[in-house]
Amino acid sequence: LKVLDELKGTSVQPNAITFGAAISACQRSGQWATCLGLLEEMKREGVAPDVVAYSAAVSACARSSEWRVVLTLLDEMRARGVKPNLITYSAAMCGYQAGKRWAEALELIEAMTAEGVEPTLMVCSAAISACEKRGRWQEALQLLEEIPRHRLQP
Repeated sequence: LKVLDELKGTSVQPNAITFGAAISACQRSGQWATCLGLLEEMKREGVAPDVVAYSAAVSACARSSEWRVVLTLLDEMRARGVKPNLITYSAAMCGYQAGKRWAEALELIEAMTAEGVEPTLMVCSAAISACEKRGRWQEALQLLEEIPRHRLQP
């Protein structure tokens, strides 16, 4: 963050890469609120957040069990025309699994498929786990049955 602040005092303007690196560093240290602050700063500075910046923020929020913020970030990405990728979806799914958010996990798999991003075995397993943690065994079994459709091996 210090380097990002120092850039502001020079002729070098922060861009998506520098902001993305700062957000990723904050994500790795579990500073989800700082990640969100940096996303907002990007927008104020006229720098469009890209999939890397959003994915790091989603990951930080998911690791901190801020699943509502994850939902907001995914909606914001789509509204801004930034397509979530497998990294974004995997991070979000980990948050839903930890938060036992089975309905959101199922919706995420549907969104992934609709957007042409094939769920991985890890993503499907996390969704099954979210269902299991809430006693939603029928949904968990249905997901398990769908795994071959995604060409995954259980």
